[in-house]
Amino acid sequence: MGLIEIDLNQFPGVESVIDLDKVNKLSEYPIFNTNIELSSRIFGCSYLIEFQSRITNLPSHVNEVYFRSAINEYVSISEMAEKEPLLNQLTRKKNQKPLFHFFDLLRVTTFHLKSVKMVQENINIFQSNSSTGSYNHQKLPIIVIDNLNLDLFEGCKNRKKYSEQDLKEILSWVNENQYFWGIFYILELSLNQFYDDIQKAIQVSE
Repeated sequence: MGLIEIDLNQFPGVESVIDLDKVNKLSEYPIFNTNIELSSRIFGCSYLIEFQSRITNLPSHVNEVYFRSAINEYVSISEMAEKEPLLNQLTRKKNQKPLFHFFDLLRVTTFHLKSVKMVQENINIFQSNSSTGSYNHQKLPIIVIDNLNLDLFEGCKNRKKYSEQDLKEILSWVNENQYFWGIFYILELSLNQFYDDIQKAIQVSE
């Protein structure tokens, strides 16, 4: 059996400026009439990301629970996609998005082998006031995975499905970019990619 192909050019863009009060486009229940189960998983992942982002200073084990639950909802989207012929390219075997496979490996690891070590970091930001045009300096707490390296996947049988170089590239990207806005933000970016791909597939079929 050959290795799973990953397109390392399909990482999402990471914003340097974000709206802390923005409402995620998936916060309203996305309805796919042909597959309500698909809608449920997308909403579930989005809800958990949104809920966690509104609460600070949670114990690490609580953040781990939110994260484990969110990636479970996220990865199960591909399992629901297997029931839809028009979403064939989004199944586990054919999806080439690197972050999908990263979170897929993390789900297997965190559910069956070990927990990730989640820590809170404080980043310096300048928050603008749209009414006055002024900027306020403050610290924003974000959650990152502290033990994010190849050793995390030790014992995970699915690791053998990927080339060592691809895994190193993916881990390097996530390690670098999670320190901008946190690992939940990275999951949100990947979820948005997934949602957009589903929308495109549906539009093409219509």
